[in-house]
Amino acid sequence: MILGALVLGALELTGASGAGAATLTSTSCPSGNCSPVSTLSADSFGVTLDGQGSAYVSSATGTLRKVPVATGVSTTVVAGLGNLRGVTTDGTGTVWTTDYDGNVQQITASTGAHRVIASGLGALLGATYSGGRLFVGGNDGRLWQVADGNPPKLLAQDLGVVLSLSGDGAGHVYVSSLSAIFQVTIATGHTTTLEAGVYEPNSVQARGGQVYFVSGGGQLSRLDPSTGSDVLLTEFTRSDISNFALDSAGTAYLVDSNPSELWKLTGVIH
Repeated sequence: MILGALVLGALELTGASGAGAATLTSTSCPSGNCSPVSTLSADSFGVTLDGQGSAYVSSATGTLRKVPVATGVSTTVVAGLGNLRGVTTDGTGTVWTTDYDGNVQQITASTGAHRVIASGLGALLGATYSGGRLFVGGNDGRLWQVADGNPPKLLAQDLGVVLSLSGDGAGHVYVSSLSAIFQVTIATGHTTTLEAGVYEPNSVQARGGQVYFVSGGGQLSRLDPSTGSDVLLTEFTRSDISNFALDSAGTAYLVDSNPSELWKLTGVIH
């Protein structure tokens, strides 16, 4: 079964400047708080939520799909876009994707109309739209701000392999790299290492002053940027989580890439 059982117990992780612990109860998938939403196209990678009940999922096969989470009945927004990785949306009908060829594409969700608004940025993986601005990053460790009609602006570099991005809407972008979590101040480009030595934090989400990340393909943790302490919330087994997104209620939508499916997890993030 995809995601398998959630192996949970009294667990502790050490963060950059502190530690946290949480006692968890055993949960399995599927269960009352872990349920399948939709079967996805092959090689699905990124996921974002529009705040209106739908998820958008990108695929390395070049397909962007829309999934109403209430029904799980997905539709193709557009196909043939290349080796897609990151995906993000403004929640009002515009979606942006990044690809492994260094392109940023802007897509109208209602029609599938699309165009490249930036290129030549190296192999891109992460994307986030926050505070009215679009940010992307990838294999070369650079974080870019991209605006349609303007040259990309380099905000930070030497971030390792940028796997995922998330903005807090308060002037920061959070970066998950191969072995670290960074906080980048948008106004100055100043970079702070919040967590070092973490194993492949492949997806990061900032919500409510906290940072949540999935590492090692199957551990969901919460990090407090103000203290550097973290707590392991859930450990998945037999899973291959490539990305996740959080809604305003703390429900997590996870892309399991083997096989490609979207799952819904509740009752873990409060």
